[in-house]
Amino acid sequence: MIKSANRIVRRLRDCKAWMLRCDRRKQRPTLPPVADVSQHQCNHCGCDYMGRQCPQCGTAANWERFTFKSAVRGFLDIWGLGQRSIFLTMRDLLLRPGYMIRDYLGGHHLNFFPPFKLMAVLLILFSFFAWVSHFPVDIRSKDFIESIQKFANDTSDAPYHSFSLLLSNAITFLDAHDLYRVLLQNIMVTLAVWFVFRKKSQYNMTETFIAQIYINSQFLMLAFLCSMLTFKIISTGLFPYAVFSWLVPVVLVYDYRQLYGLKLWSTIWRTLLITLIMVALYALLVILLIVLFATITAFAEAT
Repeated sequence: MIKSANRIVRRLRDCKAWMLRCDRRKQRPTLPPVADVSQHQCNHCGCDYMGRQCPQCGTAANWERFTFKSAVRGFLDIWGLGQRSIFLTMRDLLLRPGYMIRDYLGGHHLNFFPPFKLMAVLLILFSFFAWVSHFPVDIRSKDFIESIQKFANDTSDAPYHSFSLLLSNAITFLDAHDLYRVLLQNIMVTLAVWFVFRKKSQYNMTETFIAQIYINSQFLMLAFLCSMLTFKIISTGLFPYAVFSWLVPVVLVYDYRQLYGLKLWSTIWRTLLITLIMVALYALLVILLIVLFATITAFAEAT
């Protein structure tokens, strides 16, 4: 019995040591190419120089004949996909998301695909996938909206009936305008994350917003994987393409722990605090919309 317990303890220690080694490997930044110190002569202007491109005209030193690979790279350059590796960025967002975002915010811009372009490309690809696959869309907020509308129709009390209609209109407005909802969501999450991590972070509000854009791109890739596993597209009131509900806090804790370098339990309670702040901000937003719709309704009835 004692030998078995000691064996289990050793296995746990080995597992912990292996996890620490993996985490240290993930912290290593993606290094740029080694500097070229050889002498070159520009094929265009004849200037002698050292480096990867001519300082006079900008012609690349590693000039090569046109091939199919270079033609594809030139076509991708039109869409901004040829100079930086989008596949490297997607891989790091899945394996080492917090460390990758930290490297990007630390100045390693040329190693990774820009955040706004990446999110736009993934949204286009996911929309095309949803259109081609014909997977059914599981709208999680639809039942909630229908229950509020049913309560408003079945309620005879005038105050409750009016409030239920206004609440239904406010939630329906947010559910019908994906662009506004996603933009407001990113702004509110940025405010909540910056407020919670402000004493443990060196990032300002704008850098926190950029990190959140990368995290949204990560969730888009995870949503694609969830759709492939369930053969349906999950949509919630927060994001048009969503993942499993239980996966959201796990991914956020994993991202924030790497990004801010905190202990596990410190990251967990801060993530829970961010969730509570988000609920409060969404409730405040719904109240503002209710007041807006009530004002518009009262003004219309008065005129």
